[in-house]
Amino acid sequence: MDNNKFCIIVPVYNSSDWIKKCIDSIKIQTYQKYGAIIVNDCSTDKTADIIKKEIKGFDKFKFIDNTKKSCALENTVKGIRYICKNDEDIIVILDGDDWLASKDVLKYVNTAYQKNIWVTWGQFKLATTNKICKLNGYNWCVPIKKDFNRRTMARYVFSHLRTYKYFLFKAIREEDLRDKNGNYYTTSGDVVVSLPLIELAGHKHRKCLDKVLYCYNDTNQLSDMKRCPELQKEIYHELKFEKNKYEPYTKVKTKINKPTPVDILIWTKDRPCQVDLLLRSIKYGFNKNCGNVFVRYDYTNEEFKKGYDKVVQKNYGIPISYIETTGDLEFDTKDIVNNKIKTKYMLAICDDDVFIRPVDVEGMLDLYNKDIAGVSLRMSTDIIYCYGTQKSCDLPKFEPCENNLLKWKWADSDPSTDWGYPAAVNNTIYKTQWYRDTIKDFKFQTPNTLEFLFNTNRHLFAPYLISLKKTRILNIPVNQVQTECPTNPFGKTFAYTRKELNDKWLNGEIIDTKNIYGVGHRGVNEELPYRFIEEGGIR
Repeated sequence: MDNNKFCIIVPVYNSSDWIKKCIDSIKIQTYQKYGAIIVNDCSTDKTADIIKKEIKGFDKFKFIDNTKKSCALENTVKGIRYICKNDEDIIVILDGDDWLASKDVLKYVNTAYQKNIWVTWGQFKLATTNKICKLNGYNWCVPIKKDFNRRTMARYVFSHLRTYKYFLFKAIREEDLRDKNGNYYTTSGDVVVSLPLIELAGHKHRKCLDKVLYCYNDTNQLSDMKRCPELQKEIYHELKFEKNKYEPYTKVKTKINKPTPVDILIWTKDRPCQVDLLLRSIKYGFNKNCGNVFVRYDYTNEEFKKGYDKVVQKNYGIPISYIETTGDLEFDTKDIVNNKIKTKYMLAICDDDVFIRPVDVEGMLDLYNKDIAGVSLRMSTDIIYCYGTQKSCDLPKFEPCENNLLKWKWADSDPSTDWGYPAAVNNTIYKTQWYRDTIKDFKFQTPNTLEFLFNTNRHLFAPYLISLKKTRILNIPVNQVQTECPTNPFGKTFAYTRKELNDKWLNGEIIDTKNIYGVGHRGVNEELPYRFIEEGGIR
């Protein structure tokens, strides 16, 4: 039997008397492969407080607390787009003032979906009678004929419990979710969504279930059926006769797309041992999206040059081009960015950075639009301390974001902390053309001076940043190369001279990754003790 993933969407407004029962009915499900998201539409009672209390400690639940009043349909769409990750996810719609009828609801529905079903509906009982809802002696929810036609539909029969596959929902045209003014329909959202789904599924892939799965709370006076029945009738008429019908959906075998390549620029000076660690970590942490790696290296004496010669001769299992310094970092950088990097997205990294966890950036790049300044690989919910200013920092207010990512408005955060700092010249994926255009007229001779120019031109950055919930790249500041421009502190707890590290590298020792990969941290910069192993003991 397939173990389908359920995504339970709970739109809610002023349901303090019932939301706990709703949440409890989800928690007790015997089938546990689910995630739930509750979207509170600016409730004026205790609904939000109850939700926070009841889902605390339950990782399966997510909560969006709107700051601007919306409507049930818009909140449902928001919840779906936030929580669904896979086309085969099964969406379950549960209003916050209603509840699931038993502990085996998801188990039963999962069984129904074993037979190539894409959408289901039924059955529900009324809270006042505890009996299945009927009309003229027949169940409210009934099967529909093979030749279903919305134009001749006598009444709405596909009601609670409504479930459907995510790919089917994505096939609904956005304009069909909106009224003539371009706004989401303020009522009858169930019909707005269900009519296209029924048509898209076709006769073979839709099913009316005969078991009571849902309890409809007919005591709530805020119900749209009681509050605005005439408006509902108008919308029914518009959906039946003015909206275009859908042809049955044809499932196309998904083409396996190649991962999006991201070319990497690395600046390194007098740190062969540290850049060796970085290159090994790219293989470990960025191998899926790694395009071409361009290592621009500089050195102050022959010993460091020998160190880099050893790096150049080593096979790291990734495509690397080494660019020896011309003595002009600005020229070298612009040459690499303008003439060598060919990918749509690029990543710049310094030699004391290291990947501490693997990352797949596909879901992040999908959301990189005009409102996004960049895709940060260093920020996460772990970042509560700013190493540069040596002070604690609060997490920002996160915006709802798809693909389980973090999204925040950097300008609303403390500019003296990393959360309010969009201008990281490294460890952030940028669009290559934007990077080219931005640095075109900048004059700089170190990565730090380039970052200073980024930081003093914040108007060039879009308002939002996105990141994963766990940091992927960590900076380990144990020594210093340049002294120009504002500089971060370094080596307060652990310090290693560049000569000391280069000597170890030339003598066959490398930095061990055992205490680095997956390490806990509280800032984007974290001093760590280096441990060394013989080259043959590579980890």
